[in-house]
Amino acid sequence: MGQGSRLTRQARRKLIVATVLFQTATLGAAWYVTLIGVRNHVSSAMAETLLDHAAQTAGTLANAISEMDVNALESKGADWQRLQTVIEQYRTSAGGYATIIGPDGQVICHPELAERPGWQAVQLGRTVLTDRTGIAGPMISDVPPGAPATGRITLASGEQHVVAVKAIAKLGVQLVIHQPERLMLDFSSGSMRVAVFGAAAMGMLALGATAWATAGLMRRHDRQLEQINSGLEQQLGVRLEQSLRNRHALITGLAKLADYRDTDTGTHLDRIAAYSVLLARELRSSWWFIDDAWTERLALSSSLHDIGKVGIADHILLKPGKLTPEERTIMERHATIGAETLAAVRSDMGSDDLLDMCIEIARHHHERWDGAGYPSKLAGSEIPHAARLVALADVYDALTSKRVYKKAMPHDEVVAMIERESGKHFDPDVVRAFLALKDKFNHTRAMLQPHDGASVDMTPQELGSTPRLAA
Repeated sequence: MGQGSRLTRQARRKLIVATVLFQTATLGAAWYVTLIGVRNHVSSAMAETLLDHAAQTAGTLANAISEMDVNALESKGADWQRLQTVIEQYRTSAGGYATIIGPDGQVICHPELAERPGWQAVQLGRTVLTDRTGIAGPMISDVPPGAPATGRITLASGEQHVVAVKAIAKLGVQLVIHQPERLMLDFSSGSMRVAVFGAAAMGMLALGATAWATAGLMRRHDRQLEQINSGLEQQLGVRLEQSLRNRHALITGLAKLADYRDTDTGTHLDRIAAYSVLLARELRSSWWFIDDAWTERLALSSSLHDIGKVGIADHILLKPGKLTPEERTIMERHATIGAETLAAVRSDMGSDDLLDMCIEIARHHHERWDGAGYPSKLAGSEIPHAARLVALADVYDALTSKRVYKKAMPHDEVVAMIERESGKHFDPDVVRAFLALKDKFNHTRAMLQPHDGASVDMTPQELGSTPRLAA
């Protein structure tokens, strides 16, 4: 649950970040498009306003200078000086200014004429007026008297102006009110900057509020989901635990049922499980795949090692005398019968690690390291690891248990016999582990074996006459 919760929280954080980034990109694109549109709209509206203002200004100035003497203007007398002063003082908030164009099209008055005398040589009157769509109109010098003409012009420098031209017929000059588009755009951009920053700040607040609200809702959802998952996991855990207990109980019951057919006590299975677990724990450092789960499966699987004996007739299974070759062949079939029975269960249940190990042990716990065992005559590393452990545990228990037809062999003799069978009957690694555990084996046997030593685990037919180590 902890790892799952961390992954869920990380996914939620990534989702929040992605949502905020998406909203930021969307708002940014919307702001940009809106800014361009508003800027163009404001610029266009400002141009219209400035043109109207320029036309009004042109009319006012034209009335003011219409009484002047054109000769005085050309000779730069007092009237010219007065007009130049008016022109120099006229400025709009967006950087607009006025000029006077003489009859020859040259600039007579300009606000920068004193600093830049070259303006007098500029043939501004030959500049063509154009409308918004770029269609050419008259030249500035050709604008007739009457209402001011408005439009756009392009100076020799490439700079574009919005202008209003008023012809003063009495003086034969043209009054031009200029509004540089660049300055007009800068002015409109500056006037919009506060609004844009304000909108950006509000947008950031909105994004922050969205992120905070989204995170809060997701945290609440996560808590609710964790509570639901926790409840489901608890229920699932209880049901799984109950299912495992039922499965284990069923396996144990079947194993003891089979064991009671040819033994006097059910403690044989407990001892086999205990011996197998001792060996597994000792080999854990050298057999990398052994862990707690593997060892737990081994303890339960080992109890089904002889489940196939339920398919052997009593007159063979319980025969007190020596088996004939034909009877021994039938007796050896118990390994195959057990494995096939468990395999049939697995085919209905599906793949299961426990059943897989049960099948391996049931089929191969009578194989020998030298290949002389049955039913598959596997040798060496071909034998499944779990079956190697149960093989030694089964033989040790058989030899140290008392039967009606034999006495129990002393522990030390059985240890010596198993040591001699290293590399023959048993895996040398398993024998080394057994030798390191021989005292624990003896203690476990004493604890689990009946006090009268009357446990019967292998039949006389499995042991043979001089005690054989495998049936």
